[in-house]
Amino acid sequence: MGQKVYAGKHPYFVESHFNEDEKKIIEVLSKEFYLTNGGKEIKLGYSSEYKYIIITPTNIYSDMFNLNREIIVVFSPYDSIEARTLDVFDVVAKNHSALRIEKICNVLISRDQNVEVSINELIKSEPESQIIIPFYFGELQKITDPFFFRNRFKKYFYTRDLFAFEAPLKKDIYFFGRSDLIQTLINRLRSGENSGLFGLRKTGKTSLINGIERNLKKEDISVIIIDCQDTSFNQRRWNEALYYVCLRAKELLDLEISLPEESDFTHKDCSFLTEKFFKECRKKVSEQLFFIFDEIENISRNTSPADHWCSDKDFVLFWQTLRSIFQRNNNLISYLIVGTNPTCIEMAKIDNTDNPIFNHFTPSYIPGFGVTETREMVRKLGKRMGLRFDEIIYGKLTEDFGGHPFLIRQVCSLIAKNVSDIDRPVEIGRKLYKDCKEEFIQNHSNYLEMIISILRDVYPDEYEMLSMLANDEIEDFNEFAESHPSYTTHLIGYGLIKKDHSGYDYNTDAVRDYILKQAKYKKVN
Repeated sequence: MGQKVYAGKHPYFVESHFNEDEKKIIEVLSKEFYLTNGGKEIKLGYSSEYKYIIITPTNIYSDMFNLNREIIVVFSPYDSIEARTLDVFDVVAKNHSALRIEKICNVLISRDQNVEVSINELIKSEPESQIIIPFYFGELQKITDPFFFRNRFKKYFYTRDLFAFEAPLKKDIYFFGRSDLIQTLINRLRSGENSGLFGLRKTGKTSLINGIERNLKKEDISVIIIDCQDTSFNQRRWNEALYYVCLRAKELLDLEISLPEESDFTHKDCSFLTEKFFKECRKKVSEQLFFIFDEIENISRNTSPADHWCSDKDFVLFWQTLRSIFQRNNNLISYLIVGTNPTCIEMAKIDNTDNPIFNHFTPSYIPGFGVTETREMVRKLGKRMGLRFDEIIYGKLTEDFGGHPFLIRQVCSLIAKNVSDIDRPVEIGRKLYKDCKEEFIQNHSNYLEMIISILRDVYPDEYEMLSMLANDEIEDFNEFAESHPSYTTHLIGYGLIKKDHSGYDYNTDAVRDYILKQAKYKKVN
């Protein structure tokens, strides 16, 4: 148990810069929270001014919403809410210790009579936004309901599904469990090592890329991200693709450097022009140029949607160029390749030509969550929604879904939908979890299909091995594993299967059940 927090004001709380209406509201807040800091005026642009205070939640708020850090309260003196109003929270947060300020929750007190509607309009298109608890100036002048504040917090915490994220995460607020991996990849880039990161769909590859970009941006370092899925890139031939890489570097680094025309990047000259351009860029930035090639399958042999990458020599020539530039120049470039399957670095030859990135680096796989990471994510988000999970559930979630954070979130989202807002806070036990898990596997197999389909469609041999193992065709599986050790390496890397002294087994029970269901009436040959 932490130290008990009572409502009131810090002895050095300064409020002389607030007007009379604001002082009345501060007095009301001091009956419900502990006011620690009187803040100061914040200016946005030329004319907008805001004031703020810092409050500490009392124990009831810690228990009900898992709020253990200080909360920013902003006073907006304007009759309407604009998008930039929410920027005030970021400005204030930068002026205070990140370890002390609550990241997920802020309070806004506004003169906008329709402040709740206005806030909902602003954040409905931004699923990763913080939880903003809105109040109108007028309603805080005199409060008779002793549960007024608590009910308003419940309204915004308990009605929002913090598990239901479909898109890659762009902010740190709801990002869990991968900080060490991000730092490892950043350290490799900075030390001039190239890397490869692989994982199935929805394992968080793009969220990790966003995390790398965010962390480096804090040091004013820009990452050049090349989305290989973009037809502007993959429909270009290898020499034109190198021009595109230079163009993206020029745009993202925001450098005033002349770039030759695309027509100048001929087969003979593009390597020289690319290297020369990189050197010009390097003179103006503090570290080497960091490139991330995302969705690498789209320019890889046998998997690209474009014929010239899929069956011609473009893959070889493109990487021959970048590899030779990398080898000739210390501290000029480093790159991270991100994709589903590391086959592109495991093929020794491509049409009797050496693969320039064969064994260029040891591929890394995005690891699944262990029980500790699962508990941190589910417990923290769940408590804010009024869901208190039994300790045994964290282990079951990890085992049943192989530590796959996206699947774990979706199951927890389904659990949240099965619990009325009125009943919260509520304990989530084994019975409700079991029912929701079965419902998820029965009625939400589209999520599992999304993750597994790429193996079935693009890497059918690996999918066939999963089918063998699911159907207990152990002899066939072992024979295949012995003939194609890279396949089992991939499946273990994905976190789908595991191996111990007794042999191979599924690591993700939900995937095994899904594959058995798919093949229920079909015997695997």
